[in-house]
Amino acid sequence: MRLVRLSKLICRNRRVDTGAGLERLAVVLQGVKSNYDTDLIKPIINFTAKLADRNYEPETQEGFAMRVIADHARAAAFAIADGILPGNEGRNYVLRKIMRRAIYQDTTRFSLKVRSSTRSQTSSLTK
Repeated sequence: MRLVRLSKLICRNRRVDTGAGLERLAVVLQGVKSNYDTDLIKPIINFTAKLADRNYEPETQEGFAMRVIADHARAAAFAIADGILPGNEGRNYVLRKIMRRAIYQDTTRFSLKVRSSTRSQTSSLTK
């Protein structure tokens, strides 16, 4: 059903940048209010909430921290998949800062502890 909807969005000139990135399209097609409510990021937020032994409540400081962790973890995963590693210069430094902000949110709000049983659950997010 989504393929039918997406076919309506294809432009005649396929090189036109509409500015409608993947997250924006997901918000529109899924009928949600925020990028964080889409099926792109919500599973990562739910996984963070499970690790923290808390419920995700969007309006709280903990909810904000879970969104930051999810968004930054996703960005870091894409950057690493593109061959970028944390470092001291350029894009490597940007990745390092992204990771540090996610870690900061964890240490100030949750102190998540990743157990070996949790690592096997992490792989299910990528399937």
